[in-house]
Amino acid sequence: MKFYSVDFIRKCVFLLKKEYFLLRKGVIIVIKGMKNGI
Repeated sequence: MKFYSVDFIRKCVFLLKKEYFLLRKGVIIVIKGMKNGI
């Protein structure tokens, strides 16, 4: 059970990092677009 919970937490952390990275990338693209007047 303990091993499973650790694996589950690692999976959640990995997914959160991925989501954060994609979100940050999207924000950077939006800011660049706004600066270019798109």
